[in-house]
Amino acid sequence: MLAIDSRSLCDVCLEGYSPHKLPGSIACGHVFCKDCIESLRNPSCPLCRVPFSADSIRIVHVDYNSQESTLRSIPAPSLPKESAQRKQQEDGRALLNDQDASRLRAEVRVLEDKVAKLASKKSSAEEVLTLHKELQDWLTANHSDVQPVSLSLSAVLLRAILMNHIAHSETIKQAKHVESNLRLRLADGDTFFNDLKK
Repeated sequence: MLAIDSRSLCDVCLEGYSPHKLPGSIACGHVFCKDCIESLRNPSCPLCRVPFSADSIRIVHVDYNSQESTLRSIPAPSLPKESAQRKQQEDGRALLNDQDASRLRAEVRVLEDKVAKLASKKSSAEEVLTLHKELQDWLTANHSDVQPVSLSLSAVLLRAILMNHIAHSETIKQAKHVESNLRLRLADGDTFFNDLKK
């Protein structure tokens, strides 16, 4: 039976699996939560784009009783002393990463909510700039192996919005400058015309 660790996350929504958020395996073998699979408009894998049908989705068992991954429960071959010490250090980092995972998910969710709120209303350039800086700072400070794609894409989108705003502002400045010059020429032309009439 295929089973996944209770600490695993759906690669689409980045939420942990639970009895109310069941993982499902699709034809290509990738696993996502059933809600995300069913919400896809085009039934193809979000990672490798292999098409699948609704009847090919298989519910995967989540091992809630084990704190260890089912893959880690298999006895490891004996390692030389240096390798064993390195393995202990890596396991320590893994535990630290597991403890930080829920904090990181909460931070990601907060930032995603801020982006959604900003996108749902007319926002000033300052608001967009502030949120873009916050996203960039978070992405730069977060040295995790997995960077949420949603935040990276949001940062790129906000940067594009800022660039568009800057270009729009520059165009308006140039248009006002041209309008001012044309008004001066028109005034000079009126003055010249009035002088000719006299």
